[in-house]
Amino acid sequence: MDRFSAFINSFLKKQYQSRWHFLYQKGWPHVRKNLAQLDRQLNHRCQLFTHNGWQQQAKELAVVNNAQGDWYNFTTGPQAVNLHNFSWDHATEGLLILQRAQLAFYLHHEGWIWICKNQEQLSGKLLSWPTETEDFR
Repeated sequence: MDRFSAFINSFLKKQYQSRWHFLYQKGWPHVRKNLAQLDRQLNHRCQLFTHNGWQQQAKELAVVNNAQGDWYNFTTGPQAVNLHNFSWDHATEGLLILQRAQLAFYLHHEGWIWICKNQEQLSGKLLSWPTETEDFR
C-alpha cells in the first residue's frame, strides 16, 4: 500500500474510501479535480484549525523525529520532501503526509489547516502504513 492509500484508509470516512481509491487509481488529475470535497470527508481523527493553524502545525512537527514526508501539491502532484528543507511559504494548498508519525496536514489556500493524527498509536495499535522504501504510484 502506498502512502496516499494509507491516508485514505486512516483519515477518510469509511463511506468515501472506495471512491477515493478509485479516483487515485485513475491518476492524480482525477484526485485533483475532487480535492475540494476532501475536507467534508475527513474522519474523526482530523481536526480543523481555522485560526493559529500554523502554530498548531509547528507544535505537532516539533515532536516528530522523522523529517521525511510526502507533499501532495494540489497542482503538480506528489513529491518526497525533507521537512528541514521544505519551504512552507510555497505550501499554499496541499497535503503533507508524514508516514512514520502517522500524521497528515491538509493545508488550504485560505489559511486553515486540518491536522489528522492516528489516535490509536497512543494505545500501541498502528494502522497499516507503507514502509519507507515503498515508492509513489
